[in-house]
Amino acid sequence: MAAATRARAFSTNGDRLRLLLISNSHNSMSQRAALELQKDGHEVAVELAINEASFIQSKAQFKPHLIFAPFLTKRVPDVIWRDNNVPCLIVHPGIKGDRGASSIDWALSDKSPEWGVTVLQAAEEMDAGDIWSSKNFPLQREHAETLTKSSVYKNEAVSAAMSAIRESIHKFQNKIPAEPLDYTKPDVKGTLRPNMKQADRKVNWSATAEEVASTIRFSDGSPGVLDSIQGEEYYMFGAHAENLQQFNETIPVKTILGYRHGAILLKTGKGAVWISHLKKKTGPVTYKVPATLAIPQPLLRTLNRLPEPSLVVPYGTRPRTFQEIWVTERNGVCYLHFEFYNGAMSTSQCRRLEAVVKEVGQNPRYKAIALMGGYDYFSNGIHINQVVRSGYGIESESWANINAINDVVKATFSIHDKYVVSAFQGNAGAGGVMAALAADDVVAHSDVVLNPHYKSMGLYGSEYWTYFLPRRVGKETARNLTERLQPLLATSAESIGLVDRVLGQGQRGFQDRLHSFIESTLNDKQKLNTLLKRKSEERLSGQWLANVERHRGAELSIMRDNFRDQAYHVAVQRFVNKSAALCTPQHLKHSDMTATVLDGNDVSKRVKVQLKSKIDSLVNRAGRKPKLVVMLVGNHEPSKLFTRRKQQAGTEVGIDVELLTIDESTPALEQHILNHIARLNADDSVDGLMVQLPLPGSVNSSTVLETISLAKDVDGLHPVSLFSMLHNKPESNGFVPTVARGVVELLMAYDIKVPGKRAVVVGSSPYVGLPISLSLSQMGATVVVCQNQSVTLEEEVRRADILVSSVGIPHLIKGDWIKKGSVVIDVGVSMVMQDNGKFKVTGDVEYDSAVNRASFITPVPGGTGPMTVAMLLRNTTENFERRVLAKDRASSSMSDLTSELEASAAAV
Repeated sequence: MAAATRARAFSTNGDRLRLLLISNSHNSMSQRAALELQKDGHEVAVELAINEASFIQSKAQFKPHLIFAPFLTKRVPDVIWRDNNVPCLIVHPGIKGDRGASSIDWALSDKSPEWGVTVLQAAEEMDAGDIWSSKNFPLQREHAETLTKSSVYKNEAVSAAMSAIRESIHKFQNKIPAEPLDYTKPDVKGTLRPNMKQADRKVNWSATAEEVASTIRFSDGSPGVLDSIQGEEYYMFGAHAENLQQFNETIPVKTILGYRHGAILLKTGKGAVWISHLKKKTGPVTYKVPATLAIPQPLLRTLNRLPEPSLVVPYGTRPRTFQEIWVTERNGVCYLHFEFYNGAMSTSQCRRLEAVVKEVGQNPRYKAIALMGGYDYFSNGIHINQVVRSGYGIESESWANINAINDVVKATFSIHDKYVVSAFQGNAGAGGVMAALAADDVVAHSDVVLNPHYKSMGLYGSEYWTYFLPRRVGKETARNLTERLQPLLATSAESIGLVDRVLGQGQRGFQDRLHSFIESTLNDKQKLNTLLKRKSEERLSGQWLANVERHRGAELSIMRDNFRDQAYHVAVQRFVNKSAALCTPQHLKHSDMTATVLDGNDVSKRVKVQLKSKIDSLVNRAGRKPKLVVMLVGNHEPSKLFTRRKQQAGTEVGIDVELLTIDESTPALEQHILNHIARLNADDSVDGLMVQLPLPGSVNSSTVLETISLAKDVDGLHPVSLFSMLHNKPESNGFVPTVARGVVELLMAYDIKVPGKRAVVVGSSPYVGLPISLSLSQMGATVVVCQNQSVTLEEEVRRADILVSSVGIPHLIKGDWIKKGSVVIDVGVSMVMQDNGKFKVTGDVEYDSAVNRASFITPVPGGTGPMTVAMLLRNTTENFERRVLAKDRASSSMSDLTSELEASAAAV
């Protein structure tokens, strides 16, 4: 269909459109697009590009007028882009005619003076559809060292994309046709380019330091430039030319000349270049870390620590070396820059920043201080990658890190005799947003996006936010900002008082606009004197400081628990490993969309892949496979089905699952079972033992379960395991019951936040309901336990943020009882006879109606069942690993003892 004809087919009532954004992740592009388009009056839904089914489902449920795919790297399903009634528009980071997945990479590599963003119709050929809009931007900056691939995406490309998206919407609303791609037109200057490979990114180490640094910067963010350093292959990031020191030109290129603050200095043909971050190509740590943490530590100990450059840099310039913290001065105004890679602030970085804040705060020559952050990010808070890699443990290093950030905030609000401004040049996460509030004024430009919430990492937050944030925006708004996981435009932040002034649009010229703003404040002597007088009286008051410190103490008390929580540790690992999301987070979804299905089959497959990898490595050390014995008593058909599934799953990951079948008619059946358990308890080749429930009525289940050795009770049903859960004592060496652990794993896999939620558990079985209740309580939920006969059952279910039902009564929970937006976990399993005489597996919840009210829901089957099996395998694997390591330690100790005895004998 011709473009003009297609445009005439588009129609909508009024100016308000329903717009669906499909994005790889909810990043700086999709966040800004969603916020600005909502501000323009449109209804916007965001769907992450998880899989083709999620694309199709979101379109069918949301019923958009237009679909935008900003900077999407996945192919849009044919069924979506072929629908002429709902145009699907690709937001491509290239000029007219440019095609391919490495557009900005080639533009930077070719040193193009100008580049652009084009909105085009999705079509059979990639990037070859009709053009709706194209906006160009200069690909040059005043300071070349800021021109990285990731920075261009975040700044120039996103701004151009917003302009192009708005023009496309205008054309759609006014039925203005898109133009076909025509390479004969003079303004169509792009071409189809291949994907850039590492060979195309290769560094010419004989070149100048700036040329080498540029090559690396043009791939910064992703994928980085792959090269070898001292025989190891790394992806390199954070390149800075060294322009302050001279080096002997006879030194071989790539020689490591020294290090400073996590970065290493490499010799080039002319000069040297700093590399701040490395990512190993292979190995256990394949995420970005400071270069000095990535290289072998014995090598680091042979290197020289290079001296610090001057803190002060001439105004209007940037450091001529790798330097994370520097100050410039103009007319008595101190501009304090702290440009940490990707905005993450480690403990040591914060300690250095704290010292500089104190130093400039005590310098009498400064009348005002502007906290500038970095070019792309003001600050994103805790340095998660370094928390994992530090070697001190996630909990300990997180604790040190948050206290170091707090001390920077304290140093800021302790400056009582100077005017202090926090200036958002770039975006900020919660840690950066809250830290900025300690200043007298907070300013930004209109392109800035703020994320003032900690809960995506399962944290309460600190940085004295409970004191400074409510004072600015009020208690209710403060609660909404920190609870709802929603980003915020700078202009919206200004309207609620979070930001005091938005100083124009974009990075260009922001420094000059900021200086004018500061000088106008300094020139208003009456206002300035009143501010400084009030601040001095307040900040020098012991009572005020004690009150502020009480807020810090209360925040840290909660944060200490957060850092210990398993959910935080899982979130940290997902962050550093850039684990793909399983679904679109609920806070991004539109209210018209049905529940996300918690797919236990999918999550269990991912768990089994991890387990297989671990088992393969352990088998090489142990010389045998892990062994799990499953005891099946009687001829219960569902139990036979469950045990077969466990055998099959064990085979997939490399666990030898032995099925021990006992006839129900065996004389003295219970004693016969106990005899088998005693034998297996003593068998050193058995790593896990479980008895499939239910047992025949003649057998006491409690007696059987408590006879299983605690060290082999991988099903987690031993009384001591339950006791340790009740008293939160993981050191008991018991295992978390597999059903409960599976429920928790499913919640964490889908990033469902539990702290503060009201959880209702229907059923209190000591093997299912009770362990689940305890697990949810330990995750921070307020738990209510009901029985299926409870008079208030319906009332409690209607109030539940999280509902877990485990009683095994088909459709006990009616769909219209479900609270809108709640999470439904159906553990109940029943076999229901159908009209055709066949049995159907059914859960406790009326799924077909509940799915329209819940935000997340498990299917039956395919929800908690596969997760229970996966957790049985995980418990078995962990016990196998525990036993292998214990034997290794014992062998090592024996070897040491033998050596000592031999040495003593030799001495005699």
